[in-house]
Amino acid sequence: QIEYDMDEEDRKWLNLFMSKKRTSSIDPRYLTAFETLMDHIEKGWFEIQRQKKYENLTIQDIQAKSDACCEICDKNDCENSNCIVFCDGCDLAVHQMCYGVPFIPEGEWLCRKCMVSPSNPVSCLLCPNEGGAFKQTTNNKWAHVLCADWVPETSFVNLDTMEPIANVDQIPKSRWKLLCYICKQKQGAPIQCSIKSCTTAFHATCAREAKFYMKIKLNKYNVLDWKVFCHRHTPMKFKDKVIYDEAQKKLLEKFSTLPKQTKYKRKDSTASKSARAHQQSFSTEEIIVPSSLYKSSLQIIASFNLTQPEWFVTGVCQYWSLKKQRYRGAYLIKRLHLEPWTAKIPTNLGGEQEHQSEHESLLAKRTELERILMLTELIRKRERVKAKLYRSITQYWEAFFVPQKSLLLWAVSKLQRMDNMFLFAEPVTDEIAPLYSTIVKKPMDFSTITNKINSNCYFNIEDFKADVTLIYDNCMTYN
Repeated sequence: QIEYDMDEEDRKWLNLFMSKKRTSSIDPRYLTAFETLMDHIEKGWFEIQRQKKYENLTIQDIQAKSDACCEICDKNDCENSNCIVFCDGCDLAVHQMCYGVPFIPEGEWLCRKCMVSPSNPVSCLLCPNEGGAFKQTTNNKWAHVLCADWVPETSFVNLDTMEPIANVDQIPKSRWKLLCYICKQKQGAPIQCSIKSCTTAFHATCAREAKFYMKIKLNKYNVLDWKVFCHRHTPMKFKDKVIYDEAQKKLLEKFSTLPKQTKYKRKDSTASKSARAHQQSFSTEEIIVPSSLYKSSLQIIASFNLTQPEWFVTGVCQYWSLKKQRYRGAYLIKRLHLEPWTAKIPTNLGGEQEHQSEHESLLAKRTELERILMLTELIRKRERVKAKLYRSITQYWEAFFVPQKSLLLWAVSKLQRMDNMFLFAEPVTDEIAPLYSTIVKKPMDFSTITNKINSNCYFNIEDFKADVTLIYDNCMTYN
């Protein structure tokens, strides 16, 4: 069964490709053959990638996927309207309602981080921790959804999509100055224990790492009530879940290994495992049809009895590769998106260093183009000066060797202005004046005189005067 449907882009390419054969219209066989080949190549590529995926997939990976907890609420329960979805770019696991995914799209789904900044790691405004579920703020910065949920002053503009994060500027200066007692970092906007007499401060992400009691419930007035407790005030039945000491040790070790100059500027901290995990994982490398698929495509196309089948198959294979790269490796048949293993195909990308080298290469090309533009402008100016110099030399030469030329040109222009009806401007033909060539033996006109002046045929004024008089005599003779 052929599942690939030709779209408008395919049709335009096929028309352009077949125009090389100088055919006025495309044979319907080529349309069917095109869809058959695209379907065969896409499904063949799908099988090859699936085999590679399962070869590298372990039982632990499969179990980890099925037991994954939401990055925001730290629960793994799942309902029909609130499933856990996985980002196809970084494997982030989040509930639909927690992250703001009203509908699961058909095919790939990307978190906001992988959609907007797939290759560059981002940092949270409200905490020093990397990785996790990010959303953008109203001023295009980044923050964890978890942090925005728990910092009292922040909110979401759209609760259905949980973005953008608003009111960051409403956070008081006193909150920015608080020191997290877990990670010992004076950065971001820590929250405080819900016990009014307790002033212990900690980041929401640090509290999640330490498994603190963090609950959002409706109170008796049907208003959402946020309750979070430090490890000292955690309710007794939840104390056994708290891992404050382990979390503190882990976070202190992590921040102590950061270089001093980058501890508070983690934009360049690409060595971080969490940052690397959020780098782009879609294939941007060249995709080439394997030889086995090419050979099987030739066998399939043989049944269509096309002229030059190898030429057609080669062209379709090249087009498939280009289209595949344009869609960043996404599958071109919708059904293939629904396979559970198609969440992510890892590729070896250079990350920040690759982008830096590409940026430097583009800057070098731009500098070279600007240099070429400057040289072109200088050449244009030089040629204009040369043309002006040539005209000046010509005028000096004519003034010295043929001084009468300018005088004769001035005289003939005066005479032409007197010919209001342009009767003597061009040579007279028999069509204009019947039997003119028979009556007038030596025709003459102003255009002929001008050409003779420019060709320096007049050596004295008498020759010029004779030609002008000849125009008058010819007119009188004919009339």
